[in-house]
Order: sequence, then structure tokens, then C-alpha cells
Amino acid sequence: MTDGPEMPATVAAYLRDPAVRTAVDALLTVEADTLPPGLEWSELDTYYRARGGAELARHDMAHFLRQLWKAIWGDQIGSQWEPAPLAELVDEEYAVTPDLIWNEKSFTVYHYQKPYVLYTDVELEPHALSIAFSIEDEEAEVVLIDEDYAPFGWHDDDAWSGWQVFEAKCEVRGALPDLAPLRKAAATAIAASDCAVDASRTAR
Repeated sequence: MTDGPEMPATVAAYLRDPAVRTAVDALLTVEADTLPPGLEWSELDTYYRARGGAELARHDMAHFLRQLWKAIWGDQIGSQWEPAPLAELVDEEYAVTPDLIWNEKSFTVYHYQKPYVLYTDVELEPHALSIAFSIEDEEAEVVLIDEDYAPFGWHDDDAWSGWQVFEAKCEVRGALPDLAPLRKAAATAIAASDCAVDASRTAR
């Protein structure tokens, strides 16, 4: 069991049922200003209802991942860190819009303590919930923690380039793991980031 936000039924069905996942993904590949090729009049009402369900799943996923980010990271990031403006995150294509959150199945933001930047993320998959962070000196263009920082593992690959990642497996496919270890890991990450910033300032 977990004490996190309640998973919407649309998200749960998408994560747990491969057939639902395939159908929703197929529906959402159709551009909003057109219809599926070969669709007949007799199929139109069914398509509208199915498309509405798929769109609801996409927006429910965005809201749910935002709630997960708040539950894990939100209350732990100190007031010395200023959140980046939403318009800036959108311009730089971070996962805060429903489309990008859906495509990446993650919610990703960053906070400033200039010239330092703290990046945080949650990512939801059928088998796991992952959190990740990175702390950078934007002025010097360096990552301040670039090796494993337990319980996180350092990644420098295509999927997680420059991130520390902690993954919690789901006991039941499509269900949330216990959030307590993730919150604890997030607290460790923030404390480590604050220490790295202090050390970097001292060294300047």
C-alpha cells in the first residue's frame, strides 16, 4: 500500500492492461484535426467516445504525475530554490505540458539558486516508479554530483544523461510502490544538492 495520491482509473487501466495501452496509444497517434483512415460513418460515434477516453487518460496522467511530484519532491525543496517559470519550462520543452508528460510518462522541472540549478523528475512505468535529480553549476557548466550517490545511481546514457536515478519496483503491475522510500531518497538528494552548492560557493 502507498499513502500517495489516488491513481485515476484511466491511468490504472493504461498501466495494467496491454490491450488498453495499445488502443489508447493508437487513438492518440491520430491528429486532432483529422480522423483515422478508412473510418466509416457507422464507426464515428464509437470513435468519438474512444478518443474521448484516450484524451482523458492523457490528461489524467499529467495531473497524476504532477501530484506524485508534489508528494515526493514538492514539500522538501527549500525556499532558497526558486522554481523556473512555467513559460520557460514550456519553451525549453520540459515535461510540464500534457503532451510531453504523456510522451515521456514523466514530470520534470528545475529550480534556481543562481548560478546553480536543481533538476527533479518523477517517471511512471507499469513496473516501476522512478525519481531523478541533477545539480549543476550553470555558470561553470559542470554537474556537481557526477557519481553514484546512494540510493541513486549516476546515469550518463541516452535515457538519463546527467541524472541520478532511483527506481522503486511495483509489487503489482500498474500499482504504486510505497512512496516512503522515494520521499526519503528525495530528501537525501536535496540535502546532497544543498551541500554541493555550499562546497562550490566556498571553492569559488
